[in-house]
Amino acid sequence: MDKALEEPENILMMHHFCNKEEYVYHHAISIGLIGGYIVFKMKCNRADVYQAAIGGCLADCGMAKLPPRLLNKRESRTADDYKEIHAHPIFSFKMIKDSSISKDSVKVAVLEHHGRLKMERVIPKD
Repeated sequence: MDKALEEPENILMMHHFCNKEEYVYHHAISIGLIGGYIVFKMKCNRADVYQAAIGGCLADCGMAKLPPRLLNKRESRTADDYKEIHAHPIFSFKMIKDSSISKDSVKVAVLEHHGRLKMERVIPKD
């Protein structure tokens, strides 16, 4: 993270090093670095920068619990495939919930990293 903060232009160049076989790994590192950098730019303390980076790196760790056939599938994914894939944040949370390295707020962020707000919750009805 320190190196990325010294040369932030390299964070956005990481996609040049990504290949299909290692996508999940590269994505995790990229999200961790981007998340840490955003928190750094928000002028948060160094501990929070590292927590954001760790959370970004771990957000998709639950993908390891998915059947390899889903990750390696060449043809179009079905609705059932996506239903399985969408469970990965729950798997990620279960994998890290007892970790003493991450703050509870990071664990919740990992769990909710694909969460979507419904518009009726955001915009009050008259």
